[in-house]
Amino acid sequence: MEGLTMAEIVEFPDELEEYGVEVEKKEVIIEVPSLVGVTDEEYLRMFAKSYLRKKYFQKIKTKAVGHTEKNGKIFINIVGGWLFGVPGYRGRLTIKEFKDNKVTLQFPVESPEIIHQFIDELKQKIEAKLLKNNQKH
Repeated sequence: MEGLTMAEIVEFPDELEEYGVEVEKKEVIIEVPSLVGVTDEEYLRMFAKSYLRKKYFQKIKTKAVGHTEKNGKIFINIVGGWLFGVPGYRGRLTIKEFKDNKVTLQFPVESPEIIHQFIDELKQKIEAKLLKNNQKH
C-alpha cells in the first residue's frame, strides 16, 4: 500500500459481493492479548481504527451496501467497512476461531492487494505490541 493516497480509490471485483457464491478464503492467525470485556472482532476493529487509521478509512469502490434501521443505504466505501461490516452488511472478514490467545481470520483470497496488505500490517502491529507489552512484565 506504499504510495497509495487517499485520493486513489481502489475498485473491488463485483464477484466478491455475490452472496451464496462460495469463494476461496485465506487464513491468517494473529496472536492477541487476553481479551477481557471485548470480543475478538471488537478488539481487531478498535485496534485497526487506532493503529491503521489512514488505511482503515482508505476509500474503495464496491457494490456492497448496508442498511440503516429506517431502510437508508450505507454504501461500503472504505476498507474498514468492507472488512468489518456495517449495519445490514456483515463484512468480508470472518473470525474462524479464537483459541489460546490466537485468532484465526479468513477473508477472500481474491481480495484486492490493499486488503492483503491491511491484514498483514494488522497482524504485524498487534503481535509487535503484544511482544512489547510482554517484555515489560
